[in-house]
Amino acid sequence: MLENAVQYPDLDEIVQKSERKTVYKKLVRRSKLDRRTQILQVVLQMLQEEDYKQVSMSRIAEKVGISEAAIYRNYRNKSAIFSAVVDFIETTLLDLFGKIRDDKTTSPLVHVQQMVNVLLEFVDANPGLCRILLCQDQLMEDLKLRRRMLELLKTLETRIRLEYRAAMESGLLPMHFNEDARAQMVMCFVEGRWFRTMLSGFKEKAGGLGPSYTAPFFAYTQV
Repeated sequence: MLENAVQYPDLDEIVQKSERKTVYKKLVRRSKLDRRTQILQVVLQMLQEEDYKQVSMSRIAEKVGISEAAIYRNYRNKSAIFSAVVDFIETTLLDLFGKIRDDKTTSPLVHVQQMVNVLLEFVDANPGLCRILLCQDQLMEDLKLRRRMLELLKTLETRIRLEYRAAMESGLLPMHFNEDARAQMVMCFVEGRWFRTMLSGFKEKAGGLGPSYTAPFFAYTQV
C-alpha cells in the first residue's frame, strides 16, 4: 500500500489554481471558490448515481441548493464543469506519479507497483470518476475533453514505460524486455478494473487486490 501517494489534493486547491479572475475582493473570491468546489463535489457524487445520464445544469443546481443562474455564474456550461473535473484528475495523478518517480529509496519496479496502486485507489476514493476516465459518451460530449483524457492516459502509460526502462538499465530486467508491451498491459489491466467497478454500480472496488493479481506486472519470467 502506498500510504503517502493516496493523499489526494483537495478539489478546492485545484479550483483555486485554475481561477483566473483576481479583481474581486479576497472575501468575495473566497466565497466563489467555495461555491465552485461545492458544485464539483456534487457533480462527483451525481456521477455515482444510476441516472447519471441526466446530469444537467438544472439538476446540479437543485442538488447544490442554489438557483440555476448561480450555477452559470460559476461555470458557463456543463463542459466547463467537466473540464474542471478533468483538471482535478490530471493534477492529482501526475503529481502522485511525479512523487513516486522522484523517490530514490525504492526501485523502478516498486515504482510501477505504486503507480498501479495509485490508479486503482484513486477511483476507489472517487468512484464516479470512472465515467470520466473511461470517456463515457453521455458525459464527455466535448471532443476536446475526450482528447485531453486520452492524452492523459497516454502520459500515464509513458511514465510506467519509463520505469520499466529504468529497471532494464539498472539490471533488474533484461535489455530485451519489451517495456512498451508491458506498459500497455498494465494500463489495459487498470482500465479493465475501472470498467468492472463501474459495471458493478461501484459496489466492487478497483483496488484491494491480492499480490497474485498484480505480480506479473512487476517481475520478469524467462519463457
